[in-house]
Amino acid sequence: FVRAALADLDERTDPERVALLLRRRAWLTFVLGRTGGLEDLRRAQSLVPEASIARAEVLAPLGRTLVLLGRHDEARPISEETLTLADRFEDDCIAADALNNLSISEAVGGRFDAALALLGTARTRAEHIRDGGSVLRSMVNTADALEGSGRSEAAIATAQQALSRAEALGQARTQGVYAANNLAEAQISLGRWDDAVETFERAMELVPTPGLRGQHLLNRGEIAVARGESDVAARIVEELRALLAADDPYPQQVLPLASLVIEWRLAEGDVPGAVEATSRAIAEHDLDRDVRHSWPVLVAGMRACAARRDEALAEELRAIAAATAAYGPVMEARRTEL
Repeated sequence: FVRAALADLDERTDPERVALLLRRRAWLTFVLGRTGGLEDLRRAQSLVPEASIARAEVLAPLGRTLVLLGRHDEARPISEETLTLADRFEDDCIAADALNNLSISEAVGGRFDAALALLGTARTRAEHIRDGGSVLRSMVNTADALEGSGRSEAAIATAQQALSRAEALGQARTQGVYAANNLAEAQISLGRWDDAVETFERAMELVPTPGLRGQHLLNRGEIAVARGESDVAARIVEELRALLAADDPYPQQVLPLASLVIEWRLAEGDVPGAVEATSRAIAEHDLDRDVRHSWPVLVAGMRACAARRDEALAEELRAIAAATAAYGPVMEARRTEL
């Protein structure tokens, strides 16, 4: 539909309509868990240069895409402009989106309380216009910020509330699947593996999109490795590799997979394989883009180095760790493991 509509329009005579169609196509890409919408959003941004509600509608998903890609220096001014336009045109829905985007940047930078304050404002504005999707996104990101700052019990409570509300609003297959991922992550952090497996199985019944399925598989894979479920872990790693090979994945997808593979090879007694996976991870991935998910890679890699007595690689990991920020008790605790 979008492709056909774009073919019938001329961006020189109807730039706003073309921009909004490009935004629509990018959104469909995002819903499928893919990252390919950035080019469409960049093009859409160029078509609506003047301050308008249409520009705000384009900038909001552009800001979201950039924060998910770890490009926070680019995302912040775009999200700030989005919020300014939303306030100017009194659009609480777009404002809530912008506040969510800004909160992610704050959380990634370790400013968890600031992130939670922004999310509280986002939820209030979304509640004001009864925008269930924006309310749920604010709740999901709140659970994520709580988990990132080490407040796992609070994260579980918020994720459960979001999941229940998503089900009540008929959004279990969309925002509900995100909430379930946050729930499982917090359950794993507290060692509640049986609960996390139950959460995983419920999420799989909803047949999530490939990107979201990948997020849940990462959780289940972590449990499988810890429990010594060799066949389950092998199947999950294979599927995750296939899923991520089909796209340009986000840092929060590739870095957890990297640490999972290292831990999996160690659990299987394949120390050379674990060391190789460590070397590949630090060579192929920019750990600065997402320090929260970089620390597990460094910790798992250091265990691989200790098992192999590879002091050269261990020194390289220590150097990376010394230059890597650690925000909050969870990351600080991981720093001590090195």
